[in-house]
Amino acid sequence: MFPDIEYKASGTDEQAWQVFDIRDRDNIRDFIRRLSEGAARKYEETFGCPVAFESLLGKREVDYIANKLRGDFDRPVALRVQIQQTEQERARLTEEQYRCIDHNEENPRVLIRGGAGTGKTLIAVQEAAVSTARGQRTALFCFNKNLGQWLERQFSDPALMPAYVGTFHSFLVEVLEKTGANFEIPPDSREQNVFFKEKLPALAIPLIREGLEKFDLLVVDEAQDLINDVYLDVFDQVLNGGIRDGNWRFFGDFSRQAIYSDLMTGEAMLDLLKERAFHSNYTLKINCRNPKPICEEIRTVTGYANTNDKWMKVHGPEVEYITYSDEKEGVRCLDELLGELRRQGIRPEKITILSRLRRENSIVRQLKNHTIENFSVGGNEAVSFSTIHSFKGLENSVIILTDIHSYRDKQLIYVAFSRAAAGLYVIEHKNAHDEYTALKAENPAETPSG
Repeated sequence: MFPDIEYKASGTDEQAWQVFDIRDRDNIRDFIRRLSEGAARKYEETFGCPVAFESLLGKREVDYIANKLRGDFDRPVALRVQIQQTEQERARLTEEQYRCIDHNEENPRVLIRGGAGTGKTLIAVQEAAVSTARGQRTALFCFNKNLGQWLERQFSDPALMPAYVGTFHSFLVEVLEKTGANFEIPPDSREQNVFFKEKLPALAIPLIREGLEKFDLLVVDEAQDLINDVYLDVFDQVLNGGIRDGNWRFFGDFSRQAIYSDLMTGEAMLDLLKERAFHSNYTLKINCRNPKPICEEIRTVTGYANTNDKWMKVHGPEVEYITYSDEKEGVRCLDELLGELRRQGIRPEKITILSRLRRENSIVRQLKNHTIENFSVGGNEAVSFSTIHSFKGLENSVIILTDIHSYRDKQLIYVAFSRAAAGLYVIEHKNAHDEYTALKAENPAETPSG
């Protein structure tokens, strides 16, 4: 069995029907059937008569065959191969996600909850495209600018492009611009924060009431970033029937990714939504993005654990922690890691460096031997850099998390770790490493029972 490569050799010792390789993907059932049929043909060619099946195999015979097939070793899968497999599977809906879509068909207002990697964004895009194809005026909202640009690129067919795709705040700015309203976005970052959270919605709501064409369906991704009284008032005005009687789909992770919530708890957001409208609920539990080792490290570092959560990718490289004592050593560690990934054949655009800090404050600014581009949707050919906040809702094959001095901000760490679809590297200060050692003792890895 060669699950990681295409096996092309042939000879007297092996036949094509005897070989399991990457072309078989995970289809073990068909491989076993192929073995059975091939062996029967071989037996008949050799002995001139068909195989006589006198009885089914017993447990002893089954265990013997299983041990022969499984063996007692496991060869690590190269990171490059895992990235290829991830890309092939990334766009496919799972059975759980199809069930979610079926559930949504029967309910006008649905809150879909799920952790990172469960496919919320994939379903949101599907919902928006199907609704548009049916002739409904549809809006797909999110909070994060990079995610908004990524969402827009998912609709290559103009016939499936919703009436609006992008960030909530960009939509409000468009409303003001279209109506000729007099406004100015302040240059100061603190004043901007107040403007976008309070002043912009207050300016837009009266203009929306005056005659803006409403939407038949609202789809909101990363909804935990967009639920408060002010924002819900806006949604209420732009939707036919409003929040109480209209059609909407809110997708979010209210317990682990509410990093823009201004201290409003996920539970408070859910209560607020219940006060506004009766709605059904659906929970996604299967992580389709992160391999098991990353999921286990998320549990160790954040303490987030849900016995109902599952993952599809059992295999994957171990999360690698690289510890440094000062900034100069941290730069050297990052430089050496990027060099090693290049030697492994990992394409630069498959790597994103994340930091809690802006680039001008990160150790990334001191790298001299590598080209690092600021992340842009669909525009990176080199290794990219982004803050954790700006990369929320997105993913890449390999994530390098740097400038880690502490693991205390659990939600931010959860967002950062869960961006990795294949490999995760954490460049941590020695103080953070001491915290990690203590966390590992508090949250030991689960061992299989039985």
